[in-house]
Amino acid sequence: MKTKTIYSYDTFYTDAPPEVEKEFARAKIIDDFLPSPNELVFKKNDEVTVSIDSNSLAFFRRYAQKKNTSYQNLISNVLQKYALQHAKML
Repeated sequence: MKTKTIYSYDTFYTDAPPEVEKEFARAKIIDDFLPSPNELVFKKNDEVTVSIDSNSLAFFRRYAQKKNTSYQNLISNVLQKYALQHAKML
C-alpha cells in the first residue's frame, strides 16, 4: 500500500513485497546533476505543448515571478540540462 504525506514530496511505502526491498538494496545513487533555479540561463527554443503536473508547474511559476522571468524558460532549461546529462549515458 502506497501512502503520501500532505504538503511533502516524501513518499512512504508500507506492506511492500520482499522483492521491493531487494531492489532498493541494489539501487545506485547518482550525482545530482540538475542545476539550481539560479543557474538556469535563457535561450530561444522551439515551441511545443506539454502536460506538467500542477505542483511542478506551480513551483516554476512562483520562482519565475520571484525572479521576474518566464516559467517556460526555466522549465526548458531544466529539460535541456537533463537531456545533455543523459545523452552521455546513451
